Amino acid sequence: MRAAIGKLFWALLIVIGLLAVALITPFLVPLTGYIPELTRRVSQSIGEPVSIRELRLQLLPTPRVAIVGLKLGRRDEISIERGSIVPDLLLLLSGEKAVRVIFADEVRVKESALDLLHKMTKGGGGSGLLVRRILLRHVTFEHRTLKLPQFDVDIRLSPVPSATRVRLATDDGAFRATLDPMGGGRSRLHIQAQGWRLPFAVVPLVFESLEARGVLKAGQLDLAEVHGKLYGGTLEGSLDLRWGANWAADGTADVSGVDVVPVQAAFDKPAR
Repeated sequence: MRAAIGKLFWALLIVIGLLAVALITPFLVPLTGYIPELTRRVSQSIGEPVSIRELRLQLLPTPRVAIVGLKLGRRDEISIERGSIVPDLLLLLSGEKAVRVIFADEVRVKESALDLLHKMTKGGGGSGLLVRRILLRHVTFEHRTLKLPQFDVDIRLSPVPSATRVRLATDDGAFRATLDPMGGGRSRLHIQAQGWRLPFAVVPLVFESLEARGVLKAGQLDLAEVHGKLYGGTLEGSLDLRWGANWAADGTADVSGVDVVPVQAAFDKPAR
């Protein structure tokens, strides 16, 4: 009797396994045949080469298009190991082209991608596609002078560009920044950091804590409040950064109680 029950148990497991495979298979529909046409259209839209290694339709947990190995640019300026596009089904049923969220993981952005992104943002806008949210995970920014740890970005978009909300945080939790709309093309910026090293190789300073508040608008960042603790002392100041045809910076800094020995050691200069 025990042997019969054991055989029945294993038979049930096999049947359940086969049913699971039968159920899952339709929800992983390969779309490889659509890759050439899709990459051609995207390439025409942004004026840069586009390649995709794998494309498939997933129906669970919600319908989405899954992408593997996406690369943009002549020198792969932007690469995404895996990502997905989740449509807004209710709006699609009403005839509106809408995406609830675009997700990308293991994103690599080269310094030269900044020009590519600028060109893409200038040339877009004619597709009529509404994207509500963009989630980027484990982003690596490759730059000659900036040394940034991996970070995540959460962008909540709005049909009105000035209403876009942005959240950025490094994977190690040392740095966080939020950008909230104020209206009139301005956004409120709030920066918080703990145990954070400045990303500039020529200024290798580490802040025990840092908090800054200000306003970001076209071509200008005005940080009216900057409060920091470093090397046993404090920093109070402000920063006004402007860019366009030329870059310009102005600000104030009141530093007190800082231990100069570790600061000089960070710059490899012996203390006197």
